[in-house]
Amino acid sequence: MSESYVGSELLEPDGYLQPKRYRITCLCHRCGKEYRYTTTKLTAKDKPCPKKKCVEAAIREQVEKGTANFQRIVETGIPPGHIGDKPLVKAVDETAKIVMEDHKMTDLRDNLRPGDAMAPKLPGQMQQQADNFFSKNPLAERGLGSRQAELLKRRAIAGAFRGMAINPSQVVPGSTGQSPLRQVRTERLK
Repeated sequence: MSESYVGSELLEPDGYLQPKRYRITCLCHRCGKEYRYTTTKLTAKDKPCPKKKCVEAAIREQVEKGTANFQRIVETGIPPGHIGDKPLVKAVDETAKIVMEDHKMTDLRDNLRPGDAMAPKLPGQMQQQADNFFSKNPLAERGLGSRQAELLKRRAIAGAFRGMAINPSQVVPGSTGQSPLRQVRTERLK
């Protein structure tokens, strides 16, 4: 850093309901002079010295730093955005390769997003059936026209079929009137 924070003072806003203003005082390490600037937002980074000599020196330093980085890249042969040189990345890649070769699984999910694990992939034919459930062709084969399919879809979304579920106590064996929920086991956590 070529400048350091010296202090600040609170100024009155420019007008009614305008943000507060701050006058920041900094010290330039290149020329040794104090400079001030006014801002409405306090940030962690101070503005650079406005003197032309200091601006040119900052540009020169940036060019020298870029040249040194480029020389380091040429000497080592490793580009700055090199990916895959870490042991963890190599381990994940090798594991994926082994799984794909041994178990013939080529649809591994390596870019997980929220919800991916909750909805597993369907086999090709089942995914096509799910995608085309309310389209014209599959329902037309069953004797439903597109207008009937649209009405059926609207009724389903509106909840017309919610009362068609059966009582779980009819499926789970036990006496009538008992709760269909059963306690399987109890675990004690330490």
